[in-house]
Amino acid sequence: MAEITQTISTIPEAGHRGIDSRDDFVTKQEAYQDHQRDTLVGELNNFGAQANSLRTEVNTSRDDAVSAKDEAVAAKNVALAGANYKGDWVAGYNTTGYNLNESVTYTDGYAYRSKINDNLVEPTSKTNTSEWDFVEAVSPEDLALKLNATNPSITGSITEEVSVCTLALEPDNGTVQTYTATGDATFTDGLADGQFLTLILTNGGNTITFPTLTWWNAEPTLGTTDKIFFEKIGSTLYATQVGTIV
Repeated sequence: MAEITQTISTIPEAGHRGIDSRDDFVTKQEAYQDHQRDTLVGELNNFGAQANSLRTEVNTSRDDAVSAKDEAVAAKNVALAGANYKGDWVAGYNTTGYNLNESVTYTDGYAYRSKINDNLVEPTSKTNTSEWDFVEAVSPEDLALKLNATNPSITGSITEEVSVCTLALEPDNGTVQTYTATGDATFTDGLADGQFLTLILTNGGNTITFPTLTWWNAEPTLGTTDKIFFEKIGSTLYATQVGTIV
């Protein structure tokens, strides 16, 4: 049987506001994000593939067991019905009706086994009821279909979502976003406490206006392309210019 051998590495410590210096905070936060992107995603994808493989084998074993149980129940019903067969179903049989485990052939040509004593109820064609078991022999063809049933599985992979920013700094649209300014642009704050995102901003000299925020370092001079990290702590939006291409 398949095994899960993939381990998940320890995630670096994130920065702590009010404890770390600004430089230490930025260093820790970059290591935290880089680890998730460069290491953790691959580990989770590999873990998911191994788990899916194991899941498929477990499901196959489970389906084999369920099919064997169904076959055993069907065989039991057939045996009970055969041992206590009373012929064609007759309304008002023996005045008081059929007894427990006595079987009949109904008008549809199928066999039914009584589940109660004094059973005067008419069987329902090809249906299990509170009074009758529909005795259906499991054919080799049906059994093969049950043993080879297709099971659902997880598909795809875990990736960091990258989306085009619509000027709203909204992490629900992806924690990595890009924006190319074709004119002056004003961003709005859509982050809640504890949320963060990275913006890759490409600009050709247009005026860029950010929402009210606090820069960890001095407010930067933007280049041609800038990587800016935003995070909301409490009600304050913080930003860091991680890197720039002049």
